[in-house]
Amino acid sequence: MHLITAEFFKRLLTGIFLLICFGGSYLHSALLFSIVLAGTLLIMLIFEWPTLVSLNKPSRLALTILYPIAPMAGLIWLTNTFYTTDFYLPL
Repeated sequence: MHLITAEFFKRLLTGIFLLICFGGSYLHSALLFSIVLAGTLLIMLIFEWPTLVSLNKPSRLALTILYPIAPMAGLIWLTNTFYTTDFYLPL
């Protein structure tokens, strides 16, 4: 039970930290927000994704391309395209 609680609080603190980073960078500029998103995606793909998915099979490689990369790329595109015209659309 103690291990679950420690892991939960670690994830909670990480989530709060990322929320502050995302919010602050979004309020600053679209470019900074895009850089933070790309950095988060890179860290996620390097450290978290190999523990979740085996990349030996082609179907798993397709999942890697579709699942984390496509939404982040879409969010970066939305931010860079609509940040100046509609501030809330990417959110």
